[in-house]
Amino acid sequence: MLVSTDKSQHSKNGVAQFLLYFIAALLASLSAAIVSQAEANGNIAQYENNIFTNKGQSTVEEFSNKLMPASRALKAVEKLTVYVGYHGDITGDWCRDFNSSEKRDVIDLANNFPDAEIVWIDGGNMDESDIKKAVRQGSAFFTWCDSDARVKKVMGSDMPDFVQDFR
Repeated sequence: MLVSTDKSQHSKNGVAQFLLYFIAALLASLSAAIVSQAEANGNIAQYENNIFTNKGQSTVEEFSNKLMPASRALKAVEKLTVYVGYHGDITGDWCRDFNSSEKRDVIDLANNFPDAEIVWIDGGNMDESDIKKAVRQGSAFFTWCDSDARVKKVMGSDMPDFVQDFR
C-alpha cells in the first residue's frame, strides 16, 4: 500500500472532498426548493361524487397550468358547478377578491369549459352551508387557493372519499 507523506497532497484531497460535499449539499438544497415550490403551487384533487378542489397557492396564471391535467376529468362531469372569485389563504379562507384583470383571466379559462356553470363569490368566504350543499349535490369545483383545506374542514367526517390528485 502506497501512503503519501506529502502534506500538500492531503490538503488537496481535503479541499476536493469539501468541494464535492458542498456541491452535493447545494444540489440537494436546490432540488428540495424545486419540490417545495411545486408542492406550494399544489394540484387539483378529486373526491367521490365529482367534487374537485384546489390544493396549494398560485396566481390565476399558475392555476391555469395546474388545471391542465384535470381538464379532461372536469369536462366529463355533467352539470359541473365551478365556484370562483377570490384568493384563499393557506387555510382556504378568503384572502382577497380577484381584481379586474384576474376576473378577465378566469372568464377566458371558463371558456374552455362551456358546459360548466360559473358561480362568482365576492366579498368573503363561500358560506359553510353553501359548501355543504354543493358537496352533497356533487359535481362541484371549488377553485380558490387551498379550497381543499377549507372544504375538508367544513365537511369534516362527511367529506367524500379521495379519488385522485391531478399533477
